[in-house]
Amino acid sequence: MDGEPVVGHDLADRPQTNTARQIRVGGVPVELAVGDGAVWIWTSKDEMTPLRHRDRPAERPDQYRRTIDAIALGGGYVWISHSAAGTVTRINTTTRKLEGERSKLAPSP
Repeated sequence: MDGEPVVGHDLADRPQTNTARQIRVGGVPVELAVGDGAVWIWTSKDEMTPLRHRDRPAERPDQYRRTIDAIALGGGYVWISHSAAGTVTRINTTTRKLEGERSKLAPSP
C-alpha cells in the first residue's frame, strides 16, 4: 500500500526489545482516534484506515466523499466532521460502514 508510514510499537509481545515497525496507511497521517480495538487513522487523502493489533499491512483505507475536518471515536462509531457542509457522519467500527443520515450541525455563534 502506498503512503506514509505510521510507527507501531508492539511492547506486549517483546517488552525487552521495545521494537517498532512502520506500517503504510495510504497517505500522510493527519489525526488518530483510538478505541474499540483499533487506531483509526485519517490521512491527507481524506481516507480512514483502521489499524488493529497485529495488522501487517494496515487494512485497506475507506474513502469518503466529503472533506474531513476532524475525527473522534465513541459508542462503537468513528465520528467524522465536515465543517464546510455543516454535518457529522458516523462509521460503525465493526462493519466499517456509514450508518444513519448525516447529522446537520447548528451554525457557529
